[in-house]
Order: sequence, then C-alpha cells, then structure tokens
Amino acid sequence: MTKTNGKHSKPVIGLLGGVGAGKSSVAAEFVKLGCESIDADRINHQILTWPEIVEVLVSWWGGGIVSDGQLDRGAIAQIVFGDQAKLKKLTNYLYPLIFKEVRNQIALISAEVDVKAIILDAPVLLEAEQGHLCDFLVFVEVEESIRHERLIKNRNWDKKRIKNVENCQIPLDMKAKMSDYIVNNSSGITDTAQQVASVFSRIISSTASE
Repeated sequence: MTKTNGKHSKPVIGLLGGVGAGKSSVAAEFVKLGCESIDADRINHQILTWPEIVEVLVSWWGGGIVSDGQLDRGAIAQIVFGDQAKLKKLTNYLYPLIFKEVRNQIALISAEVDVKAIILDAPVLLEAEQGHLCDFLVFVEVEESIRHERLIKNRNWDKKRIKNVENCQIPLDMKAKMSDYIVNNSSGITDTAQQVASVFSRIISSTASE
C-alpha cells in the first residue's frame, strides 16, 4: 500500500482494527486533542437512505430488504456475508460513493484552521484499497474475546455473523503490520487516552519536522 506521506495540509490518520475493537472511541480521543473525525460507516448509513440506492438494491434482492420504508442493513448482511459474489457486487457499487464523500470531507476539513489533523474511521479502508488517502495508519488492537463479547452484547451479533464478517476482511495481523502505530484498547478508556495522546504527539512532531 502507498500512503500519501504527508501530502495533505493536515495529517490524515486512518484507523484500522477488527470489528468491535472500539475504533470510534479511539477516534473520540483524537478529537479531544484537536482533530476532526470522518466516520465512513455513518456516510454509508446516509447513502443507504438515498432513494436511488434503495431502488437499485431492491431490484437486486427484493422488497424483503426494506423495513419501515428503509433498507434493513441486517437483512442485507444476511444476504452478502458468506456469499462473496453478492458482497463484491454490493461493495463495488457502494465503495466509490462512500469514498467520494470521504475525499470531499477531507478537503473541507483541511481548510479549517483550528483542526490539527483528520481522523478517518473507515472499517473497510484497506479492503476498498483507499489506504492512500491517509498519511498515517493506527491499528486499534483488542483481544479477540473482548471484541466478540462487545459485538454480542452491544450489537446483538451471533458468532456466525462475527465469523462471516471477519472472513470478508483483511487479516488483523496484516493490518497491524501495515500500520505506523498501535493503540491497545483492551484495558480501559484512561489507558487508551494516554496511548492516543502519545501517538498523536509523535505524529505531530514528525509532520512538523518535514
């Protein structure tokens, strides 16, 4: 993967990690330090409300993926996870739309004087081959048992769904090796905040010296 190596006016820091790793909580700690966060999953949520998107997906998979007039993400997940062809069809359609908006937001935030850096929280950053948007990659590390417990408790996922999602993503050990920094998010928010502050200080120092 080729990164931008500091070409942005403000550093763009991409967060990597498995499902349930708590990337959003790590992003929140960066925000406290003067960063602004872009949530690609939130962008995806918004795109899935567009009438033209709903129309296309219903034409593929029928009205059963609609609940109360909105696309049912759980129903879509049941269709695509475990079926590589259907997942690829969906991602080939959605990824360009998602990352077009990500690029737009990076450009807008870069013009904000008070923002020190941009945090990109995109669960499929590498899977979508968009790692080049980032100047630095930070891997959020959490023990598998803790991640799975969080997913079962907070998202009501079962073990089959967790396995299906993880099987569709780049292995975590590979993501960790591709990252510039690692933050362990297993111990609690205080410890995580200290690690984030240290990583951010190093990033800012490195960009200031360029």
